[in-house]
Amino acid sequence: MAVRVRVLGDLAVDGEPIQSARVRCLLARLAVSPGEIVAEEALIEALWPGDPPRSARTALHTHVGALRDLLEPDRARRSDGSFLFRRQGGYLLELGDALDASLLRHNVTRAESARTHRPQSARDLLDEALALWTRPAFAEFGAEHWALAAAATAAEYALRAVTLRSEICLELGDAGSTVAPLEEALADHPYDERVAALLVEALHASGRKADALDAYQATRRRLVEDLGVEPGPSLRAAERAVLEDRRPRAATRPPPSQEPTSFVGRVEAEAELRRLLRDHRFVTVVGPGGVGKTRLAARVAAALAGDWGRTLTRIDLATVSGGGVMAAVVEGSGGELHPRIDPRELLTATAGREGRVILFDTCEHRADELRDVLDLLLEVPGITVLATSRRPIGHRAELCFELEPLSTDDATLLLLDRAGLEFDDETERKALGEICRRLDGLPLAIELAAGRLRTISPTQLSELLRRGTARLRGSDDRPLRHRSLHETIEWSYRLLDDDARCALRRLAVFRGRFTDQMALEVLEGLSDPAAVLAALVERSLVARVDGVTLELLDTVREFAWAKAGEVGEQAELGERHARWVAGAVVAHVGGGGTVDPDDLVAEIGPALDHLHDTDPGTELLVTGMLGLWWVETSKLAEGRARLEGSLAAIGDRDDLVVHLAEMLAGLLAWYHGDGHDAVRFLRRALVGLDPADDEVLAACGRAGLAFAEGKIDAAATLADRLLDPPPDPGHPLASLVWFSAANIALYAGRHADARERYRALERLAGRHDDAATVARARRFLAFATTLGGESERSWALAEHGLALASESGDLTGLAQAHAIVAHAALAAGDSEVAAVGVGSSLAAVLGNHDSFSLRLALPVAAVVALEQGRIETAIAVLGWLRHFLEDRGLFLVPEIQNDVDAALRRVGTTTSRVALTRGLARAAGLSLRDLVELVRES
Repeated sequence: MAVRVRVLGDLAVDGEPIQSARVRCLLARLAVSPGEIVAEEALIEALWPGDPPRSARTALHTHVGALRDLLEPDRARRSDGSFLFRRQGGYLLELGDALDASLLRHNVTRAESARTHRPQSARDLLDEALALWTRPAFAEFGAEHWALAAAATAAEYALRAVTLRSEICLELGDAGSTVAPLEEALADHPYDERVAALLVEALHASGRKADALDAYQATRRRLVEDLGVEPGPSLRAAERAVLEDRRPRAATRPPPSQEPTSFVGRVEAEAELRRLLRDHRFVTVVGPGGVGKTRLAARVAAALAGDWGRTLTRIDLATVSGGGVMAAVVEGSGGELHPRIDPRELLTATAGREGRVILFDTCEHRADELRDVLDLLLEVPGITVLATSRRPIGHRAELCFELEPLSTDDATLLLLDRAGLEFDDETERKALGEICRRLDGLPLAIELAAGRLRTISPTQLSELLRRGTARLRGSDDRPLRHRSLHETIEWSYRLLDDDARCALRRLAVFRGRFTDQMALEVLEGLSDPAAVLAALVERSLVARVDGVTLELLDTVREFAWAKAGEVGEQAELGERHARWVAGAVVAHVGGGGTVDPDDLVAEIGPALDHLHDTDPGTELLVTGMLGLWWVETSKLAEGRARLEGSLAAIGDRDDLVVHLAEMLAGLLAWYHGDGHDAVRFLRRALVGLDPADDEVLAACGRAGLAFAEGKIDAAATLADRLLDPPPDPGHPLASLVWFSAANIALYAGRHADARERYRALERLAGRHDDAATVARARRFLAFATTLGGESERSWALAEHGLALASESGDLTGLAQAHAIVAHAALAAGDSEVAAVGVGSSLAAVLGNHDSFSLRLALPVAAVVALEQGRIETAIAVLGWLRHFLEDRGLFLVPEIQNDVDAALRRVGTTTSRVALTRGLARAAGLSLRDLVELVRES
């Protein structure tokens, strides 16, 4: 992540201060709650406390756009997403460790984890954390009620960093480097006895005995005079050590851990599990194979047994035989199972005598037997049970703790730790993150991968994993189920019945997340698909995400797909998947489907690839049916490539499916900014299209062709006929008809008709729960209202359109919405907001190359540049736009063309004809990126 955001001290992005006070405030308000949704109302209150202006919501969206530009000045290089998201009526900032406050916290917690095994590494992490600390946090806003807690938390972590670093340095014999930081910390926290005790110890260890005693006395005086209390045991012990001239740190240093390797990335999970076991006598750690259940449970069980003064008994149910689980428990507690003695009495006499923590490992295949034993165990006072399993045990007293895979950051830290290597090259470090993502953050897989990094580079290993040819295997001294990732998943697979194994193989056809309905469709034919799916979720082979959608970890998917190959099912499953996706798409477009294409984003590409090789006719049908979806989801380039590739593969076939695809290819070409191809495909469609096959389709094609050819009056007449009578709301092209008719009215200058038609489109889309089309209709309604001269109403509509686009995360929608806000602002005389809106629109255009957004934004950019006296920028924008329109066969809405013509006349009054001609010509050679940078930097 290239961006760096500073909130510890003065706010800055990538080391540069933020000029706008309100953008600084917006960043601070979002950064105090990273990863959480902050409501618009809370943001408005922070930006305009007590007295927000009437246009506060619109201005907020403008400032959000400006903040996005700061965080992502070059979004064209990004393939997806951003750091700032619109969610549920608010905004969410996700910067991870790019936010210095988050990096400070993470480094401190990682150092606490690494302290015992790798003190030097822990100290390095703390040095990095303290280098970030500039007091106070959120300097400009630290007194605001919403920033107080975050500022205090940052200060607390900084203090933890100082004290932990001091302890480590004292243990390493480096007392001298700790004195100054401790003196500074004590000045900030004059009554903190832990800091004072460490300072006394550091001074003493540095050979400054008198200074150490002075530091003790000074702290004692403050405690007595200000608080009326004497020093506590730790500070008094530090003084006694000085008086007796001994070093307490060496004596109190924790003994080396018996664990063979360090414990990385589970600090929070460990703390939570320990908390649960203090309140519950039976907890099961549940998660997929290789997620680290055994390691975490063993660590927590040992720690709690030590804290409580109890004996620890560990039983691996994978190795239990003979008398079974009960015998293993009694024997592990120092007894011996006897047929004449009640097991309850044996447990009371052995396990319950001094108290015991019992850890049951790998319980998934002995769950039934274990439930009976637990009935007896939990009747014995003083017994606490911790279990690990890939599915819940199912006991009435059980509390499940679900252990998630590691985050990419923690997984990368673990990978480096286990490999014992460092990689400074940026490419190799990115490859490390990709390795961890491909291995799903599973600690076992990452530890196995670390072994490969000793012989090949991260980039090479990442490529092997991408191809599925990496062989990750550990040493033979591991349990069989942990020697390779394959064997770990194989262990779970063998415990499934035949239906569940078949279901897992079938679900491997999904490349992304899927819904329950999608899963049940694929599992059709099994005896009880819903029960089988639930069993796979329970056994952690299928994950439920956010309680709604499902997914297979990539490692599980690869395993299951390989199993499908072993039993000869891959070809059949690929065909089944492609046919199912095709059927879902056709049913959806026909109005009778239960699966929306939006749920199939990851599935459509593979399905179409399969059909392209096996059934081009069906591929063309599906790509044609998806024509409007390509537009609605702003996948214009992909849609064009798919449709044009399908048409090329099918040849000269003359039927309705082909002509529908040709017409939609023309539509996609127009929205993608290629008027010439739009005309070519629409003409091809109309030559072969028989109106008797579909009058609505034919009429829509005729109107579209007239419009693309620039015959606006003819197109308007045809559009009126399209709506007389209006199309049946259930017709697959109903939305296209209303949208096309509204756009044509807009270009014809019939603003009232355009507004009426956009409202009709909004109502139609609302009936079908089509949020994307509702948002589009609202945006264009705002634009039509602006062109109609109703600036007051257009401002509110534009604001709402921007909010909808922000919430959906649609990059094309954002580009258009920001440009429409800019038009509304310019119409209202607010050129400052117009300039920000144009900048935000063009930033989004770099990520999607939406031609309509360019045609909306660039005229405003030229007008604003003229108002600000930036003549050269205005000439560059006007020249580039003119060349773009001529080259692509495109044109502007008449009102906007009038603005462009007026801007050219204004430029002509200040520039010679020769200079203007040359400037316009030079502008044609600029790249889009160069032009956008010129506009935004100016």
